[in-house]
Amino acid sequence: MLKSILKTVLSNQDLTPRESEILRLVVKEYTSTRIAKELNLSVRTVETHRKNIVRKTSCHNLVGLIKFAIRAGMMEGFYFSTENLSPDQVPGDTYFQNALWY
Repeated sequence: MLKSILKTVLSNQDLTPRESEILRLVVKEYTSTRIAKELNLSVRTVETHRKNIVRKTSCHNLVGLIKFAIRAGMMEGFYFSTENLSPDQVPGDTYFQNALWY
């Protein structure tokens, strides 16, 4: 049940494939200029995508974006399990902090 709640919460963000690609590069510490060069885009286009990502994910900083990316399974080598959480826990910061990290 918790996994389905989390998937619903994450799917409501509806990042486009390009936004997902840019988010993956942002969490790898790429600058907007570097992302633009890598993806053959203008810096302004990258900045617009970044603003849309922040708006859609309701994140306020890079740490929030990284937490979102891990929750969404977008970061290789990082995932968490919800199997030991009680059904009354709701996705959010507490949910994220109490998950099992691997």
